[in-house]
Amino acid sequence: MGPPRLATYFFVVVIVLMYSSTTLAQHPQNPSPTVTLHWTDRGVGQWDPNLRMFDNFSVVPHGGVIGVPPQAQILMPMPPLDQLPKNEQEWQALSDKIYLGLRIKVQSAVASGNSNLEVLQIENVTLAQHLEGTVLKSESSILESILPDLKSILPSAEVQQAVEVQQNNVKFAGAVGQAIYKVQKDFEGTDSTLTVDVKAGSNGGRTLPDAIVDLAQQDMTFVSGVDLVDSRGGIAHTEAMMEVVGPANVRIFNTLGDAPAFPEIAGGSTIANRDVAHQIKQDFPDVREFDTQPANGDILSSIPGANHNMLMEPDSPPILLKEFTGFGYTEPKFFLNPTQALLNPDGSGLKAPDSIDASARSMNVFGGNGADQVASPQPSQDGNSVLVNGAAETDFTKLLDQAQSRNQSIDSEISALRGQLRDQNSEMTNLDNEFIRAQADRTQSEAFDKATAQFALPLPQPTIPSSWVPCTCPADHPNAGLLVNGVRWHTPLLNCPR
Repeated sequence: MGPPRLATYFFVVVIVLMYSSTTLAQHPQNPSPTVTLHWTDRGVGQWDPNLRMFDNFSVVPHGGVIGVPPQAQILMPMPPLDQLPKNEQEWQALSDKIYLGLRIKVQSAVASGNSNLEVLQIENVTLAQHLEGTVLKSESSILESILPDLKSILPSAEVQQAVEVQQNNVKFAGAVGQAIYKVQKDFEGTDSTLTVDVKAGSNGGRTLPDAIVDLAQQDMTFVSGVDLVDSRGGIAHTEAMMEVVGPANVRIFNTLGDAPAFPEIAGGSTIANRDVAHQIKQDFPDVREFDTQPANGDILSSIPGANHNMLMEPDSPPILLKEFTGFGYTEPKFFLNPTQALLNPDGSGLKAPDSIDASARSMNVFGGNGADQVASPQPSQDGNSVLVNGAAETDFTKLLDQAQSRNQSIDSEISALRGQLRDQNSEMTNLDNEFIRAQADRTQSEAFDKATAQFALPLPQPTIPSSWVPCTCPADHPNAGLLVNGVRWHTPLLNCPR
């Protein structure tokens, strides 16, 4: 059994969910014959001890990935590290508890008329642990290839802990996946079917594929498609997952200018860089590979890596998307909403998806948080997404103008900042030149002084005749004899008072 606090929490949550499910079951709203559960994971750096399993996404930064309404949002954060299971029996017990709560939550959402659900998994791992547990332990790591002694600098205990944290990520994903598999089996024999797809970003692109492979080895194959965004999974991880899901059901999305995507020539091995993604496309021609970037086209104006995972954050700005065919890239396509590119890269980039929640008729075209996220597309008669709120096609001209105006404003700000940067660079150049000249003058002066001191000859000292005597009245004989070291010497023929 798991730790007492975790068990108590599950008991309370499940009782609440059972009550909610019973209440909703009394008033079913014609559940859809096809229900899609989107299993999502954005990777590291999002865990918070205040997150609660089975809650909605209102307290999660950027909200959900898909844009489902609150009753269809199922938060799945990892427990605190000190409450994680210690053996296989405890992991199985955790999965069984997740299944119980997930089953009730799914039933409640479907009874409310939702046909799209999202399970947002939150990994309990920091960025530093991610780098130590994956990059430093990877045989083809750039840090190992360039700095082979780096491991000896880091405390081995911390590296080992980071490795165990990543292993626990995969085990937790396996526990969640097993629960999802059981919920899917519960739909068999009913009037509805449950399909499951995966959208994994950053370290989630390593964690979820590993979990999918582990589950398949236990005869649990249930994922219909996988989208990988700026994935930190390597070729071996990704291709092993493709063998389970099928290459034609896998799409790879990479963000241009993503700082951690090391090029293959520098030792990079994750599919978040083009060389490795192209290799996978070559090995599996049926996989689809896309590049994305901000629609203003100025990827160098932002901090490298600032656009990481942007397709999985619906409040990101408009983007451009192009597909790699194996021989080259297609023409870039403009998407007003980044989530739309992830959900339907073949659809119209100018059309935004209709809200999945039939009762929610308002939408923020540029994205929002939690329940305000843009929902996944609903097909229209022409095969594309329906328009926002049933608006006419011409309404999107105004929306497009607004997006272009926003991009122009951003471009103007960037131009002004670049002007300031040029002025500062010019000023720094002048200061550098003055410093260089001062250094040169100082060096030349010191060299001259050194040479002068080296070759200077001592002044000769005057010789005092042996018969001369020191003058006792220099005021009376100011010019007599010689003045040596402040003493005047002269012949004894000059009488001085004794």
